[in-house]
Amino acid sequence: MTRTVPQHLYKYLPDRLDRIGDILVHNHIHFSSPVEFNDPFDCARGIRFPDPANLTKQDEDNWKKYFQHLATLANYKEAAADNAFLTGKHKNALFIAECEDEIEKGITNYGKGQGISCFTDSPSSVSMWAQYASNHRGVVIEFNSDMLKDDQGKVKSFPVEYIDTYPSLGEYLEAIHSVDPLDFPKLFFCRKSKEWEREQEWRLFTRPPNKFLDLPRCAITRIVFGFRMPPATKNLIEEWVRNRNMPIQLVDTVPSPDKFEMIMRNR
Repeated sequence: MTRTVPQHLYKYLPDRLDRIGDILVHNHIHFSSPVEFNDPFDCARGIRFPDPANLTKQDEDNWKKYFQHLATLANYKEAAADNAFLTGKHKNALFIAECEDEIEKGITNYGKGQGISCFTDSPSSVSMWAQYASNHRGVVIEFNSDMLKDDQGKVKSFPVEYIDTYPSLGEYLEAIHSVDPLDFPKLFFCRKSKEWEREQEWRLFTRPPNKFLDLPRCAITRIVFGFRMPPATKNLIEEWVRNRNMPIQLVDTVPSPDKFEMIMRNR
């Protein structure tokens, strides 16, 4: 199901003043490479080749296309690609393993040049507050999603797809031959296990990684404080917000007395 970009996107931050200050004081957001993410299962690092013992007609067609792709890379004649298929090279376990290794290297190399900043469409996930916001001692910053743009002034935010399998050979072929250069990173860097579905994550792309992008003046709309945030930290953040001289709504949170949820209270 296609997810429509929501009006607001949210970033959970721990109680680290350097991380919070990057956004509220320096007015920019950081983009890191997906190969540097803590979770090695965060992005798809390979593809699923068809089972050689149960090939469908579509599987065979995809293998033919893949051999043609290899022929282009290796600069040998089309007849060599046809012969590789006819001789059953695609059913050889060693050959498939070599292909898997090369594709994984290609995805990793691409990822080294891809910058990603992660957001979500929910500011009230109890588990995300615990995991990403220092067990409710951090903050959640709300952004106007229309203003989250790259350095070319374009919005390039995409929803994460939650699925328990790597992309298929067919999906890989479509991505590498697509006229849209973002189809490849979307396929591999916006796919995660269903175990993470609760996060409802969105990702903003730019290139290269390990850089900061400046935020438009009105990009930040709300700041939600964790109910365990130390008073001194909260006071400093409030001072930063006052210095911005922008209409940013400040929100306090308290635990619900009878549910596993938080209550948000605008000031």
